[in-house]
Amino acid sequence: MVNSSMLDSMTKLVTASLPAAPGPMLGEHGRLDPGFKFGFEINGKLQKDLDDVVGPLLSNISAAKKDKYAFAVVDLTEHPGGAPSPAYAGVGDTRFMFIASLAKILPLYAAYQLRSDLRYLKVELELLNSGPVDINRLAVQARLRYDSMRASSINLGLPKIETFFEIKSNGVVDFTSEIKSDSELDTFHQLSLDRPGVRGDRTQIEARKARELLRLMAGWSDNIAASLVIRALGFKYLWSLTNRSGLYRSGWNRLTGHDTGPLGSRGLFIGRDYGGLNWGNGSERRIPNAPIGPPTQAGTARSVAYLLTMLAQERLLNHVDHCGMYEMLRKNQNFDFLPSRGENSPIGIGTHLDPLKWDATQLGWESYDESVPPASVPPPPGPLTASLAVSKIGMAWVKPRPTDPLITDLSNVLLVRTHQGAVYISAVLVVIDNNTDDYPAADDDRWDVFFQFGQEMAKKLMERHGVPVPVVP
Repeated sequence: MVNSSMLDSMTKLVTASLPAAPGPMLGEHGRLDPGFKFGFEINGKLQKDLDDVVGPLLSNISAAKKDKYAFAVVDLTEHPGGAPSPAYAGVGDTRFMFIASLAKILPLYAAYQLRSDLRYLKVELELLNSGPVDINRLAVQARLRYDSMRASSINLGLPKIETFFEIKSNGVVDFTSEIKSDSELDTFHQLSLDRPGVRGDRTQIEARKARELLRLMAGWSDNIAASLVIRALGFKYLWSLTNRSGLYRSGWNRLTGHDTGPLGSRGLFIGRDYGGLNWGNGSERRIPNAPIGPPTQAGTARSVAYLLTMLAQERLLNHVDHCGMYEMLRKNQNFDFLPSRGENSPIGIGTHLDPLKWDATQLGWESYDESVPPASVPPPPGPLTASLAVSKIGMAWVKPRPTDPLITDLSNVLLVRTHQGAVYISAVLVVIDNNTDDYPAADDDRWDVFFQFGQEMAKKLMERHGVPVPVVP
């Protein structure tokens, strides 16, 4: 019989022999740290560049409404891996704001983090038990460990590991999947949309497996898929992850010259899914120190920049996981949506406008042809300077007049790697616009700040790295 002290010793021995698990949950090694540091020598020039861009952009906005905007920029060009410190700049970047569907980057990261946790735990359990572990046992053991982190609801079977994951024939834990092409997923998405007097058909999306739900959530910003993902992971898991990773903090360290005074509790947070379920209104109980909201799909420009910078540095999980997230958030070389997918990048489109014409072509690596399993298409080997266009937007609709719905509460993050001649430039750019009072004449005009921000910051980044800025003849 193995007593508790023997088991503890065995666990320590096994854990010490395992490869260090990245990330903030099982096998935690600390908060996510993209390497940002306070200091004029590091950030001063980029901060001035950002201030010079934001000032004219908001020149026609009243002083009372300027605090409804937030901006962040990270220049990864010289330090793609995070060492030494990449330059960071922000304006209003610690404001806790409504970011709508941009917050879906949190459950996307959370799903990949949970998969990493399960893979790590499966190896540990099999070494301790000298034999294979099935998905049911793995799920029970994972929820027990998460319970000590206040990251699971055991009585509710959350996270729903048994239905969201499977153990493949090669013994690897992976998302459940029934491979569908982009065009098939687009058809399901279009069928699910409500139209005047007609409720959309949600059955096809509700029938999808985990990987396809993640693709729909990230690539089409599908609200039904996002709600299913959030309900499978659980609000407690998302809350524990964003806290333990440092994407939500009780206090943020000073980072820019605009940081004056206490920077209170804020960061990435989801307290309401995209189907109307609020945390605490269902069967999953709230944790007392979680924010009540609104906003309940929230973030700061800084917290969004933290997550995307860690993704750019490939320091969240591992290369294959990062490529999976890149693929789900990928745009075409002009920063527009891929065929059949539903989102572009307004900031990226700004960088592509005349005369700059930035482009960032990332080749897809996962095949969704039913005859070609994704695992048979290896991810690109890198490096961190390979072209990339990764983006997520958020937006909401309001109806100030019954027949005149308008887009409002906009947000966008762009991770770009581009080659301008012989020079490579890499950056993360974030804009959040919660100015719901000044409605423009047309919905497209709502994005003008994003287009102009992308164009002007692209010019600044080119100047920073000695690239001649084209001039319109």
